[in-house]
Amino acid sequence: MKLKKNEKGFTLVEVIVSIALIGMLLLLLSTFMVNSLGMIKTQGENTNLLYAAQKELDNAMENPTYEVQDDRLSIIRKPTTMNVEGSYIEGVLIEIKDVKEAKVILSTFITN
Repeated sequence: MKLKKNEKGFTLVEVIVSIALIGMLLLLLSTFMVNSLGMIKTQGENTNLLYAAQKELDNAMENPTYEVQDDRLSIIRKPTTMNVEGSYIEGVLIEIKDVKEAKVILSTFITN
């Protein structure tokens, strides 16, 4: 049997290697997509929480006895005296906290 020279096409090894490379690329791409979707979801939740905190802060500024309506948030009112260029200003520091992470989301100072 005589072997032909210059046959065109891919060998089985070349096909398997190319399939493996494509598989690795798809795996990397899918991991990136899953992580991106998770970050998008988290940022959307953060935006919603910030919007709710702003709403609660606005209500607390208008009404000194206002209590937070959103279970995710808590309100803290601290009587405070601030020193601004040698002048003392008395007022109330209002902080809106994230209950889950125990961190201040928004705060403002209102003078008496």
